[in-house]
Amino acid sequence: MIDELLKNKEWIFSGVGVFILGFVGTLIWKRFFLQKESAVHSPPVLIVQIAEGSKALLENNAIISQSPTHITAIAPITVQKITEAIDSAPPLQQNDIAKNYIGLHVRWEARLFSAEKGKNDLVRLTLDFSDKTSELVTCSVQLSEYRELGILPKGASITVIGKIKEVKRNQVSLEGVQLLIQSAKL
Repeated sequence: MIDELLKNKEWIFSGVGVFILGFVGTLIWKRFFLQKESAVHSPPVLIVQIAEGSKALLENNAIISQSPTHITAIAPITVQKITEAIDSAPPLQQNDIAKNYIGLHVRWEARLFSAEKGKNDLVRLTLDFSDKTSELVTCSVQLSEYRELGILPKGASITVIGKIKEVKRNQVSLEGVQLLIQSAKL
């Protein structure tokens, strides 16, 4: 048996070598190419509004209802990515690129930068993301719906959900806004 192994050692070891190269190649393929694919194809976030009085069940941390009144897909985009896309486009195409984002529904974790009272109980909010970036989000809400804005300090955490109304460099305006304010930081 040892004689047979010695006679066929080249064939046996070349097979082992091919196997090892194939295995290493598969690991590299999975590490670099499949990870990028999964990051690009992240599942969309949905907001489901349930009609008052309809039955709703909670299953796997998701609300299930027989008759949702509206389902909204949340775009997985940030103000920074919008700014990068606009800045990377040729100057004559930047306005057209900015228009592509209008109408998208977004949900962003932000901080209170400033608030100004307006007419008819309106408050214009400016939100930022951190001290390191210059991206801003503006929106208007009814003070009567968000009374806590009257005592909210600058830098307080706010989750803003809304539809993109206007896009400028480093600034996005939202409409149809809903705020989620973390009261623990009041």
